[in-house]
Amino acid sequence: LGLSGSVLAADYQQGELVIGYVEPGTQVWLGDVQLQVSSAGLYVFGLGRNAAVSVTLKTKSNNSASSQVPVNVQKKVQKRLYVEQKINGLPSKKVTPKTDASQRIRQENQLIGEVRQSRTEADWLGQAWINPVAGRISGVFGSRRILNGVPKTPIMVLILQQPRALILSPLSLEELP
Repeated sequence: LGLSGSVLAADYQQGELVIGYVEPGTQVWLGDVQLQVSSAGLYVFGLGRNAAVSVTLKTKSNNSASSQVPVNVQKKVQKRLYVEQKINGLPSKKVTPKTDASQRIRQENQLIGEVRQSRTEADWLGQAWINPVAGRISGVFGSRRILNGVPKTPIMVLILQQPRALILSPLSLEELP
């Protein structure tokens, strides 16, 4: 999981979760989108798998008259090289899911989209992160699997390999068969 530092941290990278701190009461924009800033000054945003080569952050302090002028910071976004895992010899049902599985995937993607639109004051995001379980990481955000020569959609979760695979998603901890 790629994590950044504060608003003035080193360059960002595609696919990164940016967690930043500003003085409480400061407003922060990513481009034209105003970000939620917690009462402790924490803000969070994600850079997409194919994010642009730079982003503009704007901050405006509401705490002192001298710093109420907005400050623009141009941040370079480094290109990330994503892993492509090629797996051949799979049964066709594992490459092209049946209609019921495709419907479930669409419903889950819709729920993920709804979660991404939500806004909350979550100061816990600024605390140290831990892995919920030990295991080999078999899939990370942005990587892609090529199944029997068919490129699949990039992975948007973290997959930890256990006797049964566990998926860490924005929605839940899910066990795979």
